Amino acid sequence: MTLDNFVVRSHRPWAERFSQREEWPSIDQQAARDVVEHLAGLPTTVVDDDEKAQRFDLTMLKLQLGVLDPTLTTDRLGRQVQQIASGLLEQTNIPQIKAQAPLLDELAGDD
Repeated sequence: MTLDNFVVRSHRPWAERFSQREEWPSIDQQAARDVVEHLAGLPTTVVDDDEKAQRFDLTMLKLQLGVLDPTLTTDRLGRQVQQIASGLLEQTNIPQIKAQAPLLDELAGDD
């Protein structure tokens, strides 16, 4: 995000604070609310044309919303994540996937 952008300027204190990697591991509920309130809707310079990645991100967001709102049905989304994890487990010859194999095993399970 460009701090000089006129839309970002009024949110600059939060943009500067949360642009520091050190801020993220110890984020509390108030800080998370600040991020949502002040940063989530701001323009970014990141351009991601990977449609599959965007669909995955949307699926994960919907699952997270399902945790917050139990009235949302997330069974289908959970099955999608299981299928993705199972598919990735077939590609453990890729070092980045192999490193995440325990997590993928857990996600691919029937829980």
